[in-house]
Formats: sequence, C-alpha cells, structure tokens
Amino acid sequence: HPLLHHQIRLRPQIFNNFEVSLPGSAQNDVVYGLFQCRGDLSTPDCHDCVAVAVGRLGVSFVGATGGALLLDRCFVRYDNTSFVGDEDKAVVSDKCGPSVANDTDPLARRDASCRI
Repeated sequence: HPLLHHQIRLRPQIFNNFEVSLPGSAQNDVVYGLFQCRGDLSTPDCHDCVAVAVGRLGVSFVGATGGALLLDRCFVRYDNTSFVGDEDKAVVSDKCGPSVANDTDPLARRDASCRI
C-alpha cells in the first residue's frame, strides 16, 4: 500500500503506530497501522523488514481492509478501524511457504520461508 510505504519512510522508529488519511477522505478511507521490530535491529534493518512485510501484505491481502504479518525480525498490522490498545482475540494461522506432503516439521518450514 503506497500510504504505508510513505509512512514508514517518515517514521523510522523501532516501534510505531500511525493513522494515515488523505485530506477530504471519508472515515473508511483511513488506514491505522502498527509496526514493531526486534530490539536488536538497527533502524535501517527495521525499515527494510517493515518494507518487505508491507510489500507482502499488499500482495497477500489485495482488497482487504486489514491484515497482519509476522516475520522473523518484525511485525506489521493495518486495518481501517483503530486497534491500538485493544485486545486482539483473533486466532489467525497462515503460512508463507507451500504445503509439502508428509512434511515432518511444517512449522519450521513455514518459519524458514518467512525469514528475510
């Protein structure tokens, strides 16, 4: 999402939440977001991880009003309703890599495919 990429460039902190809207936009045109990086990452490494996550969200959640992605080094979430400070009770499970028949460790394979 172009607005998310723009916001990331403006705010390179290791932890951040934000609200993005265009002048004159309707309430449902607002995007709320949150990104977090591991504490041992430099600001450029955090930026790179978040940029990759935003790119993957844009491909994986085309047309969606919200989404979240946890990578090895960062987490990104966005929605069209404010969620920061609210308890998230959603149980979400997805994978980054393809299914493999008779895979003895599918979680490790998924995690490996999500690393950047």
